[in-house]
Amino acid sequence: MKSSSAKPNLWRYIAWLGPFLTLMGLSAGVVSGTWGALPLSLLGFGLVILIGSFLVSAQQQNLWQQRSTQSGANALIATIAVVVLLAVINRVAVINSLQVDLTENQVFSLAPQSVQVAKALDRPVKVWVFDNSNSETNLTTLRNYQRLSGGQLTYEFVDPREQPDLARRLGVTAIGDVVLEYDGQTQSLQTLQRSPSDQQAILSESRLTNALARLGDDRQSIVYVIQGHGEYSLDQISQAVDRLQERNYTTQPLNLAERLAQGQPAIPPDANVIVIPGPRQGFFPPEVAALDQYLTEGGSVLMLAAYETPDTDASLAPLWEKWGVSLDPRLVLDGAGGGGVMGVDQSTGGVVGFGPTAPLVTRYGSHPITAEFGSGNSFYPESRPVVLNAPEAVEATALLLTNDQSWAEADLENKLGYNEGEDLQGPLTLGAALRRDRPAAATPDTTPEATPEAAPEATPEATDPEEATPPDTTPEATPEATSDTPPDTAAAAIDTAAPLEPRLVVVGNANFIANGIFNQQLNGDVFTNAVIWLSQRDDQVLSINPKDPTNRRIEMTTTQSNFVGLLSTVLLPLLGFGLCGVLWWKRR
Repeated sequence: MKSSSAKPNLWRYIAWLGPFLTLMGLSAGVVSGTWGALPLSLLGFGLVILIGSFLVSAQQQNLWQQRSTQSGANALIATIAVVVLLAVINRVAVINSLQVDLTENQVFSLAPQSVQVAKALDRPVKVWVFDNSNSETNLTTLRNYQRLSGGQLTYEFVDPREQPDLARRLGVTAIGDVVLEYDGQTQSLQTLQRSPSDQQAILSESRLTNALARLGDDRQSIVYVIQGHGEYSLDQISQAVDRLQERNYTTQPLNLAERLAQGQPAIPPDANVIVIPGPRQGFFPPEVAALDQYLTEGGSVLMLAAYETPDTDASLAPLWEKWGVSLDPRLVLDGAGGGGVMGVDQSTGGVVGFGPTAPLVTRYGSHPITAEFGSGNSFYPESRPVVLNAPEAVEATALLLTNDQSWAEADLENKLGYNEGEDLQGPLTLGAALRRDRPAAATPDTTPEATPEAAPEATPEATDPEEATPPDTTPEATPEATSDTPPDTAAAAIDTAAPLEPRLVVVGNANFIANGIFNQQLNGDVFTNAVIWLSQRDDQVLSINPKDPTNRRIEMTTTQSNFVGLLSTVLLPLLGFGLCGVLWWKRR
């Protein structure tokens, strides 16, 4: 009897060593900062003693046979199972992360264009943000770039007052400057705005993406904007000009008649794209001939039409007929956005806010210009339909399509509504892209006279290298290129001089690129992507331009701010307590 009673007392004293040794092991590991042999040994012995004492105590008291023990064990097992399940789900979520951005302009996620540019980075790039406050929005944007670029893009926030030498080296002049550094070069990106009226300290995804897209690209494409026929001036479309400048395009005005009068070529030889933004007067025949020759030789033209311009239509008709495209004189009305097909009220703003004369477009053709638009919105105040009847040599694609409730109105004087036989029922085409095959590389001025006669005889026997070219024409065909120009240089010159593909984009509207409308919805993206496609810079990303967050801050005076504070902290809580008191009194 004495031995049996002594054993439980012995285990009771030994059990106290368990938590003591466990606490000693944890303390030694935490204090030393290293989990060596001593902390792990103490921790292990302590846990063994704790488990052993628990098992002995349970056996002596028949703990396993009690109903409470079984219920507790089942609850413990269920709890462990739930914890393990949550851990597995959390681990899977970490490995396969899925983020849903519910903000208005997708502030916390990158636009498709930014994703493509970040993934295509092939060199280390660092973004220096000289700001003493780390905005969570800016951190999220830069982290997304870093993750998508595979670590090629890094970033660092710096207080210029603490590191003046670094700020001086990178040319920083103010707090908030953002600088891009790559290949030993620096480029000023923007200055984070901190004035009360501007968006505060927000890094522009648009500017960063455009800067990354043109890294190492020294090409400077020139876009000439036709003037002299009542078109939009560069000041009136300054937002479009700025967007092109961000994409490394130089925009200059061009008066065709003025250059012809001075004896110069109507279109400069360095022109990459010609933009005609809403002409309202007719073109002179020599101007039309110059545009026709420019297109024939591989040029690119963006034609943005204005409404009620019969003289312009008549003067350019011979040019457009070769491409199988024309502009209908009727005005496009949007029944869905303006109050219905019948009895449209012009004073109604509709969905867009400009009334029924601004058709809303959510349908886009399958083309690189509109590839990433999906069902996004764009609108075109005072538009005309584009009619396509392209010949076999021209490939035409409808870009902008109106909804089924739209129509082209012929009579604006009487009550508006679709009249069969007079009006044109939707859906209508508001914009189209057209292209032709490249013209022949050889021209009459550079080809020797013997070539036309030699070519028919050489073609059938081209497989014989000795008979493919007559011996008399070989030394005279390229006398200077073989003697003065190395073979590699000559080949490069031929490739550079190769004619481009004639391309034409016609939109029955020019108002969508005007200041104030350009940056709304996808209007600016339609114009920018059209210019990029026309310039035939196929290595550039064609996608939706990244959207900057909308400024939704409310500007209030001191009195208004104090009233809002009083309302939220005093009046509304008192109102809640008062309602609770009324309910208590009624139920008393």
